[in-house]
Amino acid sequence: MKRFLCGLFAAFSLAIMPAAGQTPPVTIRIAATPGDEVTPVLYAQKMGLFAGAGLDVRIERLSSGASIAAAVAGGSIDIGKSSLLPILSAHDHGIPFTLIVPGLLWLTGSPTAGLVAATATTVTSGKDLEGKTLSTSALKDLGEIGIRSWIDSHGGDSRTVHFVEVPSPSVVAALDSGRVTAGNLVDPVLSDGLATGKIHVIGRPDDAIAKRFLTTAWFADAGYVLKNRSAVEAFERIMMNATQYTNDHPAEMLPIIAPFWGLAPDVLAKMNRGTNGLTLSARDIQPLVDAAAHYGAISKRFNAAELISPAALKGR
Repeated sequence: MKRFLCGLFAAFSLAIMPAAGQTPPVTIRIAATPGDEVTPVLYAQKMGLFAGAGLDVRIERLSSGASIAAAVAGGSIDIGKSSLLPILSAHDHGIPFTLIVPGLLWLTGSPTAGLVAATATTVTSGKDLEGKTLSTSALKDLGEIGIRSWIDSHGGDSRTVHFVEVPSPSVVAALDSGRVTAGNLVDPVLSDGLATGKIHVIGRPDDAIAKRFLTTAWFADAGYVLKNRSAVEAFERIMMNATQYTNDHPAEMLPIIAPFWGLAPDVLAKMNRGTNGLTLSARDIQPLVDAAAHYGAISKRFNAAELISPAALKGR
């Protein structure tokens, strides 16, 4: 028996050791908040696409883009997904974040966010919001920039409004109590809020920035990309291929993504689903750079191409 157990242990040890000359997989630690940007990652993991390319991709769910940016800057995470505004701000302050894979596109015909107000209110224009208190999930983030743009393009003066930070799940209560007059919500919170009947959509602030632009992206520290370029390029290729498939088969993805979102598949099925970009293009980023500079979220305008990694698969 002892000889049998020793032989079994030896066989098991050989089974888990890389074969002679075989390169062990490269570990990439990534982090994201729930969102459709994560769909290609989860699909690629399930289908073994990363493993087939020699990558061991480990995904962690974090609470915010700010915490993800801090983790990437500190080196505990290799690649993160965030709203573009924190990345623009980091660039503005000389932090060497670089974009490697596009996330969600804002497409005017497929809205996944909206400016909402209490159902009983009569707000219909930017003029109606002058002097009011409005909510945003983070000051100087996409929510605030979009709302200011919408107010100014709908007859109002955004310089007269006041913004307060309200977590997205608490916006409906803040509107219902009159604490704020309006706020921007993104799915799935938007769909959940509309289902209560307590709020309604009064506008699409992102349309005031542009009819098409990139809202989120996967990013890394430029030094990490330089040291791990082949692994990063393999990650990008897999993400591009996975995105092509997942964009075209959203219903098929529901059971794959539901656990990461923390929502039931039938709840996800009722949401407006976003479209992920396939390649990084400065044209899809520049509108947000310009709006962020105009409303003081960053100190000055710059060429969006500066954000894109030399290793990225770029748009034509």
